[in-house]
Amino acid sequence: MLLAGPGWIVIGALKVSAGSLLAVLALLAIVIRVAAYQESGRRMSVLDAVYVAAETVATVGFGDFNFRDQEPWLRIWAILIT
Repeated sequence: MLLAGPGWIVIGALKVSAGSLLAVLALLAIVIRVAAYQESGRRMSVLDAVYVAAETVATVGFGDFNFRDQEPWLRIWAILIT
């Protein structure tokens, strides 16, 4: 993901506005928050839903290490670095 001028991001051959990328992230977080449940049977928190959405949009995956069981400030940090 590269910045292509003010307000624009290049992802591969696709050039999108930062606003539309944030809109997709927000919509995905809302869908995840409403539809996804944790292993305990409870709904995900808003922070967890935003984390999963950011991981999905950034396509970095959930594999080797995830922040699910970490402190909230570490999950916010993970969202910001993806």
